[in-house]
Amino acid sequence: MRRLLASLVATVLGVLTLLGAPPASATSPLVLVTAEFRKTSSWESGYQGTYTIKNHSRTALDSWTVEFSLPVNTTVTTHWDAQLTRDGDRYTFRSVGYNGSLAPGASTTFGWVAQGSGVPGRCVVNKGGPCEEDSDITPPTVPTGLHVTAIEDRALTLNWTASVDDRSPVVDYEIFVDGVRHSTLTGVTSHRMTGLRPNTAYMFRLLARDLAGNRSALSHAVTGATGDPSPPRTLSTAPYVDMGAWPTPSLSTLASGSGLKNFSLGAITSPTCKAMWFNHYDPRTQWAKDNIDALRAAGGEVEVTFGGAGGRELAQNCASVDALFTEYDAVVRQYGLRYAVLGELPAARTACTGNLSLCTNVPQSPYEFSRIVGTYEG
Repeated sequence: MRRLLASLVATVLGVLTLLGAPPASATSPLVLVTAEFRKTSSWESGYQGTYTIKNHSRTALDSWTVEFSLPVNTTVTTHWDAQLTRDGDRYTFRSVGYNGSLAPGASTTFGWVAQGSGVPGRCVVNKGGPCEEDSDITPPTVPTGLHVTAIEDRALTLNWTASVDDRSPVVDYEIFVDGVRHSTLTGVTSHRMTGLRPNTAYMFRLLARDLAGNRSALSHAVTGATGDPSPPRTLSTAPYVDMGAWPTPSLSTLASGSGLKNFSLGAITSPTCKAMWFNHYDPRTQWAKDNIDALRAAGGEVEVTFGGAGGRELAQNCASVDALFTEYDAVVRQYGLRYAVLGELPAARTACTGNLSLCTNVPQSPYEFSRIVGTYEG
């Protein structure tokens, strides 16, 4: 009976000892296996690197594994004294038959040749802790100063201030668009975002990642909107300028003296089916185009009036839609017009046909007129 009781007590004490065992500490074989990286030689396009695995524990090892990541611009081309598998930027080296067994205090080395200058990061040994006691675990600083410039219809440019890391230069930045990771960039502090939708607002953020794979927190959010490719249908505040006056008015001088930017120019008229500036100058010679270009260079714009000013509108003289289109199109193309005004109509409307209230001998429909000019007032 005493012998049975003693056996039960010993069993209970053994169970309590197992339940109360402390977690792995400095004496744990898992913790006391290290892998030390060295760059043994380097050149312009790459380098040769090695890891030395050392068993600091009191227990022999029968195998080892070293895992690390390389930046996107660096790859392993050849290796030796280890078996290699790769998953994206993650490289795993395992011991081979002749160097897997390490007695306490023993070490072994494997190596590789890298294409690119990036060094290993996020290294772990035997799927446990960091490879070295002083491994880099500190993330870089959060990128600051994020702002949007160069707004286009389908693109925006992001700019920011570089992050700082405590050990190495920042390898790359990860850009997030509306909360979703969009792209990864290396060694830049600006990026032109393309393929965006016109007239659409987006929210941008980014973070920094160092050579060891440590990521910073996300930057502050900034909103940017692409441009609207469609112009307004009319120009606001565009007073009429008689281009037939003498001397010919200087549009840029009018703009600087009045503070206005936009003008309505008149007039394209002709007694025949041929576009002319006030029955005199042929638009095909780009008459006064330098005058218009100077205004545009100062941020202004023009619209051209067809008809009015005591002259006949082209639609009253052309015998077909195609002929009328040719004359309108000549003016639009020569001056790069985005706006046109159909001028005053004669009081007598006995010659008017079609449903556009234009005095013309050309039968028209809204579709036919849209072929001639798409943006108009009148």
